[in-house]
Amino acid sequence: RRNVITCGYLMASFNRENNPEKTLDLFTQMINDGLRPTPITYFLLIYALSRLGLSAISRPFESISKSKLLSSNLGTRVFSSLTDSHP
Repeated sequence: RRNVITCGYLMASFNRENNPEKTLDLFTQMINDGLRPTPITYFLLIYALSRLGLSAISRPFESISKSKLLSSNLGTRVFSSLTDSHP
């Protein structure tokens, strides 16, 4: 059974293997499955986005409802930071 901790381990592995696309896909799936991101999963997401460049910033948010993503104060700050930095 998948939980936020196992997702974090998987995301870290994907990042180590230089596969940030899989990190983004897993983050999207995690949000859609109702798992609440932790500061660590946000860090792993940001790391993956940095590996892909700024043009990839909006991709993980396209299929996620904004209310799910913004369910925490940290999520609000991360979302705001990411969208503010995207031209």
